[in-house]
Amino acid sequence: MAIEILRNTSTEWKTCDESTTLNITYALMPWKEKPGSLEVQQNWRTIERETQARTRTMIDTFFKKLESGPQTAKDYCAQMHGLRESATLSVQQTFADAAQVNALVAQEAAQGARDLAKVQFGCTLILASTGCILAMAAQCPRYWRRPTSA
Repeated sequence: MAIEILRNTSTEWKTCDESTTLNITYALMPWKEKPGSLEVQQNWRTIERETQARTRTMIDTFFKKLESGPQTAKDYCAQMHGLRESATLSVQQTFADAAQVNALVAQEAAQGARDLAKVQFGCTLILASTGCILAMAAQCPRYWRRPTSA
């Protein structure tokens, strides 16, 4: 089964498209890639079906090896044990890699949120300053008028 799990395990990058706010935000920041996650996918129907077929083949092979002697059968069992261990480690590594990538993405998203807050703060300051300057400019002309000669 471990071999079939390995053969039918894959990773796929899924971008986060559910949030309208995130979509607008990342549309305004084209240098940034949309956040997402690395998903591990396994096709369990195929795994179970292929495991049954592989088990039959392995049992048949074992009995053929047994006809050649107990040492040959023992060597075959050791070889299959090694394959199982290797496949199990590979699948575990796939999950560990996906978890690590997702942790890095979460850190990057947190940094992006902090950067966005800084941009928002800067925009608020600029708008407030512009409003103050325009309000002052609207009031100043009446004080700057030159007296007209009558």
